Amino acid sequence: MSLLFSRIVYLKIYRNRYEITLPDKQEVITSVQSPVPFSTARLLVGQLHAAATCLEQAVKEAYGWSLPMMGPVLLIHPCDMVEGGLSEVEDHTLRELAFMAGAEKAAIWLGNSLTVEQVHEKAKGAMARIPLWEQDLDDA
Repeated sequence: MSLLFSRIVYLKIYRNRYEITLPDKQEVITSVQSPVPFSTARLLVGQLHAAATCLEQAVKEAYGWSLPMMGPVLLIHPCDMVEGGLSEVEDHTLRELAFMAGAEKAAIWLGNSLTVEQVHEKAKGAMARIPLWEQDLDDA
């Protein structure tokens, strides 16, 4: 198993609940109902700190309490409350959630559930992207 693949986390977000899959294990590793609701009437992630605390715990459980040296690559798949797509604020919130939970990189997927091969493909794309803070702002 390569280092890249061992670090991929496929995260499905539902109202106040996460499903986490480590694609190499090809099964849902953990399904976590948040003890403190993080969804609101209008937002899938309306309470960011509650969501981040729950996600960090869920990722640690999925890895058996031993995270890789480098943070995981989170492929985030919002499954509820996405009618009409995500706003810029929702997109930013999901990425911030990933980083607050210890992710090194994050990508967001809207659509049908992904196969293991598709998860690997999307995660490779996320790894290839240069984070904004490393870009030359004159080139942006």
